[in-house]
Amino acid sequence: MRKQEAKSSNTIIAKTYAAVRAAKLDAIIIIGGNYINEKIKEYVSADYFDVKASDGVDLSGWMEETMTDIVEPNGGSLVAGILKKREITHIYSCPGTTEMSIIVNVLKSDGMHFILFPFEGPAVAAADGHSRVTGRPQVVMLHANVGLANGISQIYSAKMSYSPIVVINVIKPRALLSHGGITSTTHEQEMVKQYTKWDWMVLRPEELAEDLDRAFQMAIKPPSGPTLLVIPQDVLESQIKTGYPYSLPESNIDYRISPAEEDVSKAVNLLDKCRSPLIIAGSGVGRDNCINLVEKLAELLGAGVCCESKWSFYNNGYSTGSDYFLGPYGLNNPAVREADVILALGAKLFAEFTMPKEPMIPNGARLIHQHNDLTEIDKLYHADIALCGNTKETVEILLAKIEAAGDRGRKAETRKLKISQFQALRKEAISKQIAKAKNKEKIQVISLVESISKVMDNKTTAVVDTPTSDFHLVEYLERHNELSFYGQACGSLGWGTGAAVGVKCGAPERKVICITGDGCLLFGVQSLWVAVKYRIPVVFLVINNAGYAAIRKGLLHYKGDKGECDNFPGTNMSGIDYCLMARSFGMAAERICQLSGIQPAVERALAKDKPYLLEVMIDPKDY
Repeated sequence: MRKQEAKSSNTIIAKTYAAVRAAKLDAIIIIGGNYINEKIKEYVSADYFDVKASDGVDLSGWMEETMTDIVEPNGGSLVAGILKKREITHIYSCPGTTEMSIIVNVLKSDGMHFILFPFEGPAVAAADGHSRVTGRPQVVMLHANVGLANGISQIYSAKMSYSPIVVINVIKPRALLSHGGITSTTHEQEMVKQYTKWDWMVLRPEELAEDLDRAFQMAIKPPSGPTLLVIPQDVLESQIKTGYPYSLPESNIDYRISPAEEDVSKAVNLLDKCRSPLIIAGSGVGRDNCINLVEKLAELLGAGVCCESKWSFYNNGYSTGSDYFLGPYGLNNPAVREADVILALGAKLFAEFTMPKEPMIPNGARLIHQHNDLTEIDKLYHADIALCGNTKETVEILLAKIEAAGDRGRKAETRKLKISQFQALRKEAISKQIAKAKNKEKIQVISLVESISKVMDNKTTAVVDTPTSDFHLVEYLERHNELSFYGQACGSLGWGTGAAVGVKCGAPERKVICITGDGCLLFGVQSLWVAVKYRIPVVFLVINNAGYAAIRKGLLHYKGDKGECDNFPGTNMSGIDYCLMARSFGMAAERICQLSGIQPAVERALAKDKPYLLEVMIDPKDY
């Protein structure tokens, strides 16, 4: 500022201050630069004024006065400390040169593991799988704009499945961002804004702790989902004062919301008066860990239970061995056609892949829809009663009100007879399909699923990434509890291998089988190397039908063929030796060509307690 301008400014400031004092104002808002700010400080007494700043005012000195004397040597040390408080045991990453401060400090922290992935997509999927099996937020670290771009498809998957993962994205120093340099962009957050709940770039070193805590906080608040925190490298490598005056949670909070009691009472009344209630036990039941409560609810009501269809079957919501289980929801299910009241618990209505030929809620059926994501309620089908809240909390309230209302034994028993009839029809149809498949020369998918079901006990988890075979897996695979099954959520191939690694890291006591298609494996093959490097005992079962069967189905549908066509451009993947590929990473592998060999091979692989690949040769025409 030139001397003449300074003199003029001093005069203006003095006159303004005198006028403010004469007016006896309680506060003054300053709009000006650093020079004006300093001169105002000379006039303004803290006893009289609350000084607030607008554009251009440097309050860094004042802010420092509010900080404590706690100093972290760098941002990486601070980040590692916060992650430890949040019970983060694994950081999944495909790093670059900007993340060194975090990596070094994580490696020095007891109980924390840095898991290196050679590609970002499976790293994000690993954080997703770890989050699903533990029910807690997890962390993936991505490098600059290029790493973030490579992880987008699996961030999208985490959004669809409500997985609370915190994406830490370390970018180039702030001084370089406007230069258009290597691995930098001007709109970093915009790349994934539509796939995250919340995003932010850390502006100053002093704000890193607050911003990281807020990233966790936003990820776990309902509805949960991924968040993005962008950290410039120079911020991360700066010495940092901590101890902001704000009070943010430093641990993971269970933010439960409950539906209105009046609406729950209406739901109980409707369920009591109906003829044939049907429960859709959605992925939210599995996320909220309340299958046992839903089983009790089904028994009290005498209600059949369907799981969601494959399009939104992200977490298992019900036991397939229950006397009330009637298969996946769909209009081809006779129990769905019979229902006059549908109680959808934690279910999406619906995740569409194509336009339905008719409404998915039967004509005349009343709908009670519970979900903790308000945007899912009334999205496609009007709910007669909307219950927005935590699934477990909602079911507990429903049970309490139903039990308080008195005995429903006779009505429930009458309904149970009808459920038994539906179950008998379903079992008969499945038996016929299995018998027919066993007469085929080549292995059919349903026969494969039956073989895997025989080893699915209550300590085994299936992680499924099969765009065509998952119809069979959702329909026929045995599932015992909330941890029995995790499925990909958005059609982004390659999710399964990384997710299986994350599930095993999050629940090391469980046996984990990754069931993946041959095409999907090629999108996430890097996870085989990761499993070997860190000795993570996952069994990777590859369904090899020698091509992209989903594309074959699409071509047939487009051309109107009934299966006679053998020319499928862009689908042939024959000739790839997946066992040889696994062995090149140091993983034991074997190929199975006979149906009788599947079950013993899976049992043998699980017993080895090390990474193992099974390649099952499936009939290419079974899709």
